[in-house]
Amino acid sequence: MLKARVGEIEPLKAKISELEARLAQYENAHTPPSLRRGRSRKKDPNKNNKGKPGQKIGHKGVTRPYAAPDRQVEVTIDLCPDCGADLGVPFRIDWIWTFSTPSESFFVIRKSRGMKVLTKVLTRRFKGIIVCDGWKPYARFTNRIQRCWAHLLRESKEYSIEKVRKFIGKINNGFDY
Repeated sequence: MLKARVGEIEPLKAKISELEARLAQYENAHTPPSLRRGRSRKKDPNKNNKGKPGQKIGHKGVTRPYAAPDRQVEVTIDLCPDCGADLGVPFRIDWIWTFSTPSESFFVIRKSRGMKVLTKVLTRRFKGIIVCDGWKPYARFTNRIQRCWAHLLRESKEYSIEKVRKFIGKINNGFDY
Protein backbone atom coordinates (compact mmCIF):
# COMPACT_ATOMS: atom_id res chain seq x y z
CA MET A 1 0.00 0.00 0.00
CA LEU A 2 2.86 2.36 0.79
CA LYS A 3 4.39 1.75 -2.67
CA ALA A 4 1.04 2.62 -4.26
CA ARG A 5 0.95 5.91 -2.34
CA VAL A 6 4.53 6.73 -3.38
CA GLY A 7 3.46 6.08 -6.99
CA GLU A 8 0.67 8.64 -6.56
CA ILE A 9 2.92 11.21 -4.88
CA GLU A 10 5.61 11.36 -7.57
CA PRO A 11 3.29 12.61 -10.38
CA LEU A 12 1.81 15.15 -7.97
CA LYS A 13 5.29 16.47 -7.13
CA ALA A 14 6.02 16.81 -10.84
CA LYS A 15 2.75 18.70 -11.37
CA ILE A 16 3.54 21.04 -8.46
CA SER A 17 6.98 21.75 -9.94
CA GLU A 18 5.40 22.48 -13.33
CA LEU A 19 2.82 24.83 -11.80
CA GLU A 20 5.45 26.63 -9.72
CA ALA A 21 7.56 27.16 -12.85
CA ARG A 22 4.55 28.61 -14.70
CA LEU A 23 3.72 30.84 -11.74
CA ALA A 24 7.31 32.08 -11.65
CA GLN A 25 6.88 33.28 -15.22
CA TYR A 26 3.76 35.22 -14.13
CA GLU A 27 1.86 34.41 -17.25
CA ASN A 28 -1.86 34.81 -17.53
CA ALA A 29 -4.29 36.25 -20.05
CA HIS A 30 -3.92 39.75 -18.61
CA THR A 31 -0.11 39.82 -18.79
CA PRO A 32 0.89 41.61 -21.99
CA PRO A 33 3.54 39.87 -24.11
CA SER A 34 6.05 42.61 -23.33
CA LEU A 35 5.98 41.69 -19.63
CA ARG A 36 6.13 37.90 -19.96
CA ARG A 37 9.31 36.46 -18.59
CA GLY A 38 11.39 33.60 -19.89
CA ARG A 39 10.51 34.09 -23.54
CA SER A 40 13.05 34.88 -26.17
CA ARG A 41 12.31 37.57 -28.69
CA LYS A 42 11.70 36.56 -32.29
CA LYS A 43 14.96 36.27 -34.12
CA ASP A 44 15.57 37.84 -37.49
CA PRO A 45 14.98 35.16 -40.14
CA ASN A 46 18.18 36.36 -41.81
CA LYS A 47 20.63 35.11 -39.17
CA ASN A 48 23.62 36.37 -41.15
CA ASN A 49 22.43 39.97 -40.78
CA LYS A 50 24.88 41.65 -38.41
CA GLY A 51 23.54 45.16 -39.04
CA LYS A 52 22.00 47.47 -36.52
CA PRO A 53 18.30 47.04 -35.68
CA GLY A 54 15.76 49.53 -36.92
CA GLN A 55 15.20 51.45 -40.11
CA LYS A 56 17.99 51.12 -42.67
CA ILE A 57 19.53 54.09 -44.46
CA GLY A 58 17.49 55.08 -47.48
CA HIS A 59 14.24 53.50 -46.21
CA LYS A 60 11.42 56.01 -46.63
CA GLY A 61 9.27 54.86 -43.70
CA VAL A 62 5.67 55.60 -42.86
CA THR A 63 4.47 57.62 -39.88
CA ARG A 64 1.00 58.08 -38.49
CA PRO A 65 -0.30 61.62 -38.66
CA TYR A 66 0.36 63.58 -35.49
CA ALA A 67 -2.72 64.34 -33.42
CA ALA A 68 -2.21 67.69 -31.73
CA PRO A 69 -3.66 67.88 -28.21
CA ASP A 70 -6.05 70.74 -27.49
CA ARG A 71 -4.17 71.52 -24.27
CA GLN A 72 -1.22 70.28 -22.21
CA VAL A 73 -0.82 70.36 -18.47
CA GLU A 74 2.73 70.42 -17.13
CA VAL A 75 3.13 68.89 -13.69
CA THR A 76 5.96 70.53 -11.78
CA ILE A 77 4.83 69.87 -8.23
CA ASP A 78 5.45 67.08 -5.74
CA LEU A 79 1.80 66.53 -4.75
CA CYS A 80 -1.26 66.07 -6.90
CA PRO A 81 -3.55 69.09 -6.39
CA ASP A 82 -6.68 66.91 -6.63
CA CYS A 83 -5.94 63.94 -4.39
CA GLY A 84 -2.75 64.94 -2.56
CA ALA A 85 -0.83 61.86 -3.81
CA ASP A 86 2.95 62.12 -3.69
CA LEU A 87 4.07 62.32 -7.33
CA GLY A 88 7.71 61.60 -6.54
CA VAL A 89 7.39 58.18 -4.89
CA PRO A 90 8.99 55.50 -7.08
CA PHE A 91 7.85 51.88 -7.27
CA ARG A 92 4.35 52.43 -5.96
CA ILE A 93 1.81 50.29 -7.76
CA ASP A 94 -1.09 52.35 -9.02
CA TRP A 95 -3.46 51.92 -11.93
CA ILE A 96 -3.76 54.27 -14.87
CA TRP A 97 -7.36 54.44 -16.02
CA THR A 98 -8.21 55.75 -19.49
CA PHE A 99 -11.66 57.02 -20.39
CA SER A 100 -12.01 57.96 -24.05
CA THR A 101 -14.56 59.22 -26.53
CA PRO A 102 -13.90 59.98 -30.20
CA SER A 103 -13.02 63.56 -29.26
CA GLU A 104 -11.65 63.41 -25.69
CA SER A 105 -9.46 61.33 -23.40
CA PHE A 106 -9.42 61.46 -19.61
CA PHE A 107 -6.75 59.76 -17.50
CA VAL A 108 -6.79 59.12 -13.77
CA ILE A 109 -4.26 57.37 -11.54
CA ARG A 110 -5.73 55.43 -8.64
CA LYS A 111 -4.51 52.87 -6.12
CA SER A 112 -7.56 50.76 -6.80
CA ARG A 113 -8.69 48.85 -9.84
CA GLY A 114 -12.11 48.33 -8.30
CA MET A 115 -15.63 49.48 -9.00
CA LYS A 116 -15.33 52.61 -6.83
CA VAL A 117 -13.19 54.25 -9.51
CA LEU A 118 -15.77 53.50 -12.21
CA THR A 119 -18.58 54.82 -10.05
CA LYS A 120 -16.72 58.00 -9.15
CA VAL A 121 -15.54 58.83 -12.67
CA LEU A 122 -18.42 57.61 -14.83
CA THR A 123 -21.22 57.78 -12.25
CA ARG A 124 -24.18 55.40 -12.28
CA ARG A 125 -25.80 57.44 -15.05
CA PHE A 126 -23.25 56.15 -17.59
CA LYS A 127 -25.06 54.46 -20.49
CA GLY A 128 -22.12 53.89 -22.86
CA ILE A 129 -20.13 50.79 -23.70
CA ILE A 130 -16.98 49.90 -21.77
CA VAL A 131 -14.10 48.39 -23.75
CA CYS A 132 -12.06 46.47 -21.20
CA ASP A 133 -9.81 43.53 -20.40
CA GLY A 134 -12.50 41.54 -18.59
CA TRP A 135 -11.69 42.52 -15.00
CA LYS A 136 -14.68 41.66 -12.79
CA PRO A 137 -15.67 45.19 -11.66
CA TYR A 138 -16.60 46.12 -15.22
CA ALA A 139 -19.29 43.42 -15.42
CA ARG A 140 -20.69 44.52 -12.05
CA PHE A 141 -20.82 48.11 -13.27
CA THR A 142 -22.62 47.52 -16.60
CA ASN A 143 -23.66 44.75 -18.95
CA ARG A 144 -22.65 46.87 -21.97
CA ILE A 145 -19.10 45.57 -22.39
CA GLN A 146 -16.83 45.06 -25.39
CA ARG A 147 -13.84 42.88 -24.57
CA CYS A 148 -10.37 43.93 -25.70
CA TRP A 149 -9.30 41.73 -28.64
CA ALA A 150 -5.72 41.35 -27.39
CA HIS A 151 -6.98 39.94 -24.09
CA LEU A 152 -9.51 37.68 -25.82
CA LEU A 153 -6.83 36.23 -28.07
CA ARG A 154 -4.50 35.58 -25.12
CA GLU A 155 -7.32 33.91 -23.17
CA SER A 156 -8.34 31.78 -26.15
CA LYS A 157 -4.91 30.10 -26.11
CA GLU A 158 -5.91 28.46 -22.82
CA TYR A 159 -8.86 26.62 -24.39
CA SER A 160 -9.07 23.51 -26.50
CA ILE A 161 -10.20 23.69 -30.12
CA GLU A 162 -13.50 22.08 -29.13
CA LYS A 163 -14.24 24.76 -26.51
CA VAL A 164 -13.37 27.51 -29.01
CA ARG A 165 -15.69 26.00 -31.66
CA LYS A 166 -18.48 25.76 -29.08
CA PHE A 167 -17.94 29.41 -28.12
CA ILE A 168 -17.95 30.52 -31.78
CA GLY A 169 -21.19 28.57 -32.28
CA LYS A 170 -22.79 30.46 -29.40
CA ILE A 171 -21.67 33.77 -30.91
CA ASN A 172 -22.98 32.83 -34.36
CA ASN A 173 -26.37 31.85 -32.92
CA GLY A 174 -26.77 35.38 -31.58
CA PHE A 175 -26.47 37.06 -35.00
CA ASP A 176 -28.65 37.09 -38.10
CA TYR A 177 -26.65 37.21 -41.32
